[in-house]
Amino acid sequence: MALMGYYWSSQQGSNRSRNGDASAVVLRERWCFGIIADESEKHPGVAGLAAYWTQSIASAVGRFEYSPDKHQLLEVMRTVHGTLRQHFLMGRASYAGIVVDLEHCQMLYFHCGDCRVGIVGSNEPLWLTTDHTVEQTLPALRARPQGLTLARSLNAKRFSSADFSISNVSGRESIILATDGYVSAEEGDDVSCLKLTWESKHRCSDSECSNFFAP
Repeated sequence: MALMGYYWSSQQGSNRSRNGDASAVVLRERWCFGIIADESEKHPGVAGLAAYWTQSIASAVGRFEYSPDKHQLLEVMRTVHGTLRQHFLMGRASYAGIVVDLEHCQMLYFHCGDCRVGIVGSNEPLWLTTDHTVEQTLPALRARPQGLTLARSLNAKRFSSADFSISNVSGRESIILATDGYVSAEEGDDVSCLKLTWESKHRCSDSECSNFFAP
């Protein structure tokens, strides 16, 4: 059974002091794992949180012989979360990820914050996740000019569980993980996405910094 391929694209926004997005993949013969994270510049002490989170999670997931289930992923997340206080006490980030069972064409996907998971066929992405924002819960606030407010996020002070769901996937479709900057195309924001394809030879990283991890 062929491994999946990937394409990582990440560009720093003109209004950002650094690229705060990061991603990681784990490719196995019968399953694969992908994760993306987007750290906020609004909070001090956040630099490197997205890279640390994605790399630490991927490193732990890579030790599994079989594709991890929801409970195993949550255990990994709680363990890594317990290490955040030392360096990222005030940090905030969003993240999303997937585990694909290549034998049964089934995908377990999860998200926390406003990173998204979607399916791409011949048209625009079909987003499978709903952003964890206050505005999503209270539609009357969506027109506020100051931007969206996260109702759930990754932070060192308190563990907030990601939402998990399951979906069937087809070899005719690609899987996409994206940051809010990619989804909204907001001017000045970092723009990043990870695409996983069924073409194992297609593996490419296009970023101006070292924010992609493939152990």
